[in-house]
Amino acid sequence: MTEQNPEVPDAPGRSGRGLRALVRGALEADDWEARLGSLGDVPPEKLIGPFFAALNDAAPIVKWRAVTAFGLNTARIAGRNLEKARVVIRRCIWNLNDESGGIGWGIPEAMGESFARHGRLAFEFHAILISYVLEDGEAGNHLEFAPLRKGAWWGIARLAEARPGLVSPALLRLLAAAGREVEPDIIALACLLFGRLGESAAVPFIRGQLESAHHFELYRESKPETVETATLAREALERCDRP
Repeated sequence: MTEQNPEVPDAPGRSGRGLRALVRGALEADDWEARLGSLGDVPPEKLIGPFFAALNDAAPIVKWRAVTAFGLNTARIAGRNLEKARVVIRRCIWNLNDESGGIGWGIPEAMGESFARHGRLAFEFHAILISYVLEDGEAGNHLEFAPLRKGAWWGIARLAEARPGLVSPALLRLLAAAGREVEPDIIALACLLFGRLGESAAVPFIRGQLESAHHFELYRESKPETVETATLAREALERCDRP
């Protein structure tokens, strides 16, 4: 039986554009987690729109904090009403569809964060997230636009961090996909992903990146850091070589 929640009257500034401004302001503040926590009286379904908008923010730190908040909020919705959370994920999938007319900035990352936070959603939808980087899938979901596909690699790596068992069955296909990538950031993210899976089949790919001096900004553990591909490759190799 679905839990029934009473409607919470909208306080001034906590609906529509006012709520979007509150969320955006919270995400750009140093104490962003506490500020978002102060919106705990707002039903999580009402925060989805503002979080979707923030995923497309021009400020990278706002976008990445929105990714984290989106995942937490979607998991919160799933805990109250799983079907409503499925609707959120289906909206993400639609926004990545060519027919939607949009680009879908930040959405693959938000999907990966959501799946890392909620096991049932991950179980039901992880294959779609993985399909975004594969060219050999029957679904035909491969994201041709490299910056968007980069987000999918990050999302898969985030999922692998929390639920590697859902990603491991696709390892060989992911290795083949990574071998076709030419974007340095994507190659670095592939190293991150394969390190989190920790399987020996990825060692040849990882070894091939040990001399890469490419630097890029990686968001992990809820904060940005500048990393070198070779560093990620060394970390990945250590995990893959563990008994």
